[in-house]
Amino acid sequence: MTSAAATIVLYEPSDLLAMEDDESVGFELNGDGTLEERAMGNRSSEIGSHIGWVIRNYVFPRKLGKVFGSDLMMRFWPDFPRRVRRPDVAFVAAGRIPADAPDGFLEIPPDLVVEVTSPNDIAEKVERKVREYLDGGVRLVWVVYPMTRTVRVHRPGGADTTLTVNATLEGEDVLPGFSVAVNDLFPE
Repeated sequence: MTSAAATIVLYEPSDLLAMEDDESVGFELNGDGTLEERAMGNRSSEIGSHIGWVIRNYVFPRKLGKVFGSDLMMRFWPDFPRRVRRPDVAFVAAGRIPADAPDGFLEIPPDLVVEVTSPNDIAEKVERKVREYLDGGVRLVWVVYPMTRTVRVHRPGGADTTLTVNATLEGEDVLPGFSVAVNDLFPE
């Protein structure tokens, strides 16, 4: 019995931009250029959209910066120029995005990244993304777990906290004054 050798296709970030919008939305690129599927469930997608709305409603009237949804493609790892990530929500403080920033990719680390897990997410992949974000300069990462209705707050240096449904999620020094009950992140 013979086996066919698997062919690994490597992609460039520009390949994602060249895809049709509905085709590229489901993919990210690992640091080596391999394609990684982002399979979001309906509930996870709804929660991500809701969290973006909650943050946007705080940020916009205060002119604190920009809030992006899951269509944002980020590429800010100089050691891994092929890596492209698409968090569910990202916040960048006012004045940090250069006026001449090119269309296509956010090429600076956001201040806050939110990832909402789906039932098919693998814990190791979620943790790997958290490490990538923090190592790349993201100041605060929230990983939202719909199944357990908890939020894991990750900070540089490993000072992580798990918040339950009865706790309050704070914006800390990234979104000063922002707070929301964890329960309110899960629309019914």
